[in-house]
Amino acid sequence: SHKTIRKTIDLAKKLPLDFAVFQVATPLPGTKLWEMAKNNEGIQLLSEDYNKIKFNGTEPIVRLQHLTQEDLIKYYKRAYKEFYYRPSFIIRKLLKSPSDIIRFVKMGIDLNKMIYRKGSYK
Repeated sequence: SHKTIRKTIDLAKKLPLDFAVFQVATPLPGTKLWEMAKNNEGIQLLSEDYNKIKFNGTEPIVRLQHLTQEDLIKYYKRAYKEFYYRPSFIIRKLLKSPSDIIRFVKMGIDLNKMIYRKGSYK
């Protein structure tokens, strides 16, 4: 739900983490979430053809009752943006390791490309 995604992002921001990884929930064969999706229990697979599904954690492969695919992609990007673009996070990283500034800038550029990319999320 919108509320649980928001709570997850807020929790990640409150914890003293050096990095975070966010993904769109992806039901994998053999898991309870996969069975829920196959049985349409609040979640539905977008394709029944296993070979057409992209299991990359960035593209929604399911349809949810209260969240659109666009919502899921928006929250995926928002989580990264809100976590990594916080002034407190940036300052803490730079103070912790000033010699890593070039690496940190490169990571920021890559993050921008991911956040602002349109279309497929391969």
